[in-house]
Amino acid sequence: MSRAFSTAAQQLKKLGWTLNGTTADVAWAQRTAEKAVDKAHGLGGKVDSGVVQGNPHPTPKTGDPYHCSITIGKGDVKGKNRVVSAHVYPDGTVAFSKDFGTVKVERDPEAPEGDGSAM
Repeated sequence: MSRAFSTAAQQLKKLGWTLNGTTADVAWAQRTAEKAVDKAHGLGGKVDSGVVQGNPHPTPKTGDPYHCSITIGKGDVKGKNRVVSAHVYPDGTVAFSKDFGTVKVERDPEAPEGDGSAM
């Protein structure tokens, strides 16, 4: 197996997703989060599951634009299995909590248009 092929294969890792009160189509946010997990230093090997928390929304009170809230971790992503939470923005920005920072990936073609840029 060539090095280029093995690197590409690692980046195709998918998370197992569950929806918590989510009725909107959030496939764009799931794909964006998966790409960002691969780019966030040290995160990829620690997680295998994600939970979308409700529908995407802006938070005008804090000035946070339209985003999808997620939690990522192992298994059921509850308690000690929760590794990190994040906001996923339509422009491809994923802002992780804790030490994983903010990652920018390519905008998903099915992400909603509009003022969903994080920065």
